[in-house]
Amino acid sequence: MNLADCSALSWECILNHFLATTAAAATLVVVFYSTGRTKKRETSTKEQQQQHEYEYPPYAPVGIVKTLIELSGSRTPWFFLKMARKTSSDVFRLPLPIPGGLYIVCNPEVGRTILTDETTDKAEGMYKGFNTVIGGPTVFTRSNHGRISGPKWKAVRRGTAHAFASSQVSRMNHICAKHVDHWITENIQKAEADAQVQAEESKQQQQQHVSFQFDPSEEMTRLTFKALAESAFEYHVTDEEYDFFTHHVQTASKEFVVRRQRIIRKLYAFLDPSYWEAVRSCKKFQTFGQRVLDAYRTNPNKSSHNTLIKLIEENTSLKTDWEKVAEINVWMLAGYDTTGYTLANAVVLLAKHPRVATKLQQELSSVENPNERSKSKYLRCVISEVQRILPITASGSARVTGRDFEFFDRNDSGNCGIGGIDGIISNSSNGSASSSNENIKVRARVMCIPCGSNVVVPFLVSHRFPSIFKEPDDFYPERWDTPNDNDNNDKAKAMKAALTPFSVGMRNCPGQSLAMTEMLTALTRLMADFELEVQTEGSFQVMRFIGFRLRATRVTKQC
Repeated sequence: MNLADCSALSWECILNHFLATTAAAATLVVVFYSTGRTKKRETSTKEQQQQHEYEYPPYAPVGIVKTLIELSGSRTPWFFLKMARKTSSDVFRLPLPIPGGLYIVCNPEVGRTILTDETTDKAEGMYKGFNTVIGGPTVFTRSNHGRISGPKWKAVRRGTAHAFASSQVSRMNHICAKHVDHWITENIQKAEADAQVQAEESKQQQQQHVSFQFDPSEEMTRLTFKALAESAFEYHVTDEEYDFFTHHVQTASKEFVVRRQRIIRKLYAFLDPSYWEAVRSCKKFQTFGQRVLDAYRTNPNKSSHNTLIKLIEENTSLKTDWEKVAEINVWMLAGYDTTGYTLANAVVLLAKHPRVATKLQQELSSVENPNERSKSKYLRCVISEVQRILPITASGSARVTGRDFEFFDRNDSGNCGIGGIDGIISNSSNGSASSSNENIKVRARVMCIPCGSNVVVPFLVSHRFPSIFKEPDDFYPERWDTPNDNDNNDKAKAMKAALTPFSVGMRNCPGQSLAMTEMLTALTRLMADFELEVQTEGSFQVMRFIGFRLRATRVTKQC
């Protein structure tokens, strides 16, 4: 760090201290005011609660300031998990004085019911920073019930769905396989050339087992990005363009998605040079989508298939280039980030668990036809377990409820799950609780998430629900390989329903079929022929293994 950096840091510390004091006083005023209003609301609804015999979920044992700090950091999903276990409840509230409150739903059944309910809507307010980075609202962030945004969201979603038909996914998978094979060949050839040079210099025989090293988070995301650009956007990305894209989206997201969640930061951000750097990164990042769109328009050899870029360009609801560019950028970002880092997490976990890796390698290599290897049952178990224990979208999905949701809290009588939630009672919004089990009605309290509430369903927590997943913090792919009998079928159904890495309902990930196919193809080609071991330990940040280096050694085939 140079002198200028130190001076800037000292200035920011002084400014932070001054504004923190001022903001703290303002926050106290807001909190006291909001608390007074909250008490009035709770008093006014007390008779209503008694009439309908329900209670609101408990507050997490944490203060407002601590909550704001945790929600604006990179460990938000772990904060949710910690609060769920401290609260001993699967649904709890965070003490934030905002309209509608903030409910954290950790129970998979309750979460699925809310996410699939047609009255719920995307929480647009939570995506404002993301829209700033992308360049505007998109199919991923628009409201599905808004007077203007609703029809546009439906039109764009419907219009791009054909890009992920089975025939198109199969076509894109061939392109993905080509990129994986090229990456492996390129690394092997380089390793062989280096080994030959070393053998000649040392005048020793060249090693029989050729290996190469790679950073999984760097290589898997780059590989996915290039495959997606060619297969979905008919665009050939260079390494320089990939570096340009990732640098500017990370710089912009750090400011407008992470830092801007901090109240104090909003007061003085314009004084910080890094803020203006983030503004410039937003503009540069958005030029990438325009570059892809311009290249498609001038391409004399456009594909006859329903590529994603074709459907975006021809969608009449997207009337301006600005809207089309935003869609291109968000698809590129969502497509490479989630799939690439899931692949990276998978290979690191396999390298750290040699028993699992050996079992997978043996099953894949036992299939003579390479095109059939992606159908491996154990491979799908591994991918499901990676998505369960390290979901890239760990903080989950945010929604605004369109009706009351009621469920049983059996906290005092049986402890189902983290804190005892026993699922949804009724899909009605009239306040009545219905259940065919009279014993449960007597023993259990009825909890309610009211209409108009802000709800977050954190996948990191729901994927570790202890009543569904035994030893939830362990990486154990065999949990998904259940025998075919009634008891295990019920367990398998419960686990399958709880696993939601792509979310569920009308706002689920439209490209999930392509993502799954890419992961199956890449892992099949890598794990069938190579053994992995950790060469250099890195760090674990935001559900990603950063700075790890793995060694991949070609497996000697047994005759």
